Amino acid sequence: MIHHRVGFRNLLAFGVGVALWLVGGGGAFAAYEVWVLDQGTNTLLIYGGDTLAADAQPERIDLASHGGAKPHMVVFSPQQDYAFIANVASGHVYVVRASDRQVVFNEDLGQQTHAVVPSPDGTRALAANQSDKRLTEIVTEYGKGVFRVGRVLDLEQAPELADANEFPDRAPICGMFTADGAKAYVTLRGGGIAVVTFPAKADQPLRVVKTFGKVKDGIDAAGCGTARSADGKRMYANSGSLAGGKFYVFDVAKDALVTTTSLTATGKDAHGVALAGKHVWVANRKDDTLTVLTAEGKVVGRIDGVGDAPDLLDVAPGGDRVFGTLRGPKPATGTHDIAGTTPGVVVLKVEDGGKTAKREFVIPIGDQSPESSSDPHGIAIRTTGR
Repeated sequence: MIHHRVGFRNLLAFGVGVALWLVGGGGAFAAYEVWVLDQGTNTLLIYGGDTLAADAQPERIDLASHGGAKPHMVVFSPQQDYAFIANVASGHVYVVRASDRQVVFNEDLGQQTHAVVPSPDGTRALAANQSDKRLTEIVTEYGKGVFRVGRVLDLEQAPELADANEFPDRAPICGMFTADGAKAYVTLRGGGIAVVTFPAKADQPLRVVKTFGKVKDGIDAAGCGTARSADGKRMYANSGSLAGGKFYVFDVAKDALVTTTSLTATGKDAHGVALAGKHVWVANRKDDTLTVLTAEGKVVGRIDGVGDAPDLLDVAPGGDRVFGTLRGPKPATGTHDIAGTTPGVVVLKVEDGGKTAKREFVIPIGDQSPESSSDPHGIAIRTTGR
C-alpha cells in the first residue's frame, strides 16, 4: 500500500505568469499562480491568481506521457525557475523549466518517490524513495539548466538507524533543508526523524548525523508536514493518524527537540503545514479542521469548516490567503479513511495575524460525483512577477 504522509510547499511551476496584485499590509505583493496536482488523473491544473473564483477554469497539463504515475508532491527551486515533481506510484522525478514548461530532467530513481525538496542554497535537491528506503541527491546547476543524480544514502544500512525499536520502518517520507542547506530533517514512515548532512566534497558520502527516535523522543509514525520557521532557527514536523496527531519543534543549531505538542484536541490525522502570518497551521484530514499554533509550537486555536479532508497547504505571496487541497472520494494514495466528497481547492482568507481565517470559496476539481477519480494532493504557489 502506498504510504503518503507528506508535507510540503511550493507546487510545480510551468507557465506564463498571470498577474494578481494583492494590496494589504501597507503594500502591493507579487503576482502569482496556484498549481495543483490531481494525482488521481495524472494532471497538473494551473489557476491564475487574477481569475480565482469558485468557477475558475484551469489550464490542464497531462503528465502521464512522461512515464511517472500519481504525481504526488511538487516543489519549486529557490528562484522558482524550475520545479521538482515526485511520482509516488513510480520512482520518477521530473524537473520542469518554468519558462516554457519543458521537462528537462526525468529519472526513475527507484520505487515510490514520495517527495523531492530543493536546498535553499541552490546546490542540490533531495528525493525520498519509500520502498527503496533511500535518499537520493540531485545535483542542481540552475544557471546552466543542468541536473544529475548524485549520492545515494541507504537508510536501511545507516548504523545510526539500526535500533528496530526506535526506527521500525526506515522508509523516508518527507524532508526539509535547514536555511543554510547543510542539513535536512527527514521523517521516517515507522516513526523517528533522521538528520542528514551533505559534505561539500562529492566523494564524501551523505551521513546521518543525528536521530530522534520513536520511543526515546516520542516521534510517531507517518510524519508529513515538514517546514522551516520564518527565521530559519526552528524546524517543524508533525505526525498524524486517525487517532490523533503531534507537532514537533526542533532547534536546528543544536539539533535538539524543544517542543512536542498534541494536536488531538483540535483534530486528527495531521498532514499539511503552512506558515500563516505569525502562526503555524496544520491541516487535520479526519476532522476537516486546521490547528493553529504559535511559532514556538503552542496550540492557540482551531479553524473549523475548512472543507472535506483538507490535505496540503500553501500561502499566497502577500500572506493574506492560504490554499489547501481537498481530497477526492477515491484516494489515489493512502486509505479510504482520508477520502473526501468534494475534491478541489479551498481558498482561505487569513485574519488576525493567522490566528483565524475565513473560507472564501472552494474551486471544485473533477465532476464531484461519488465515482470521481480526481484526488488533489500537491499544491503550491508560484510567484510570477511584481
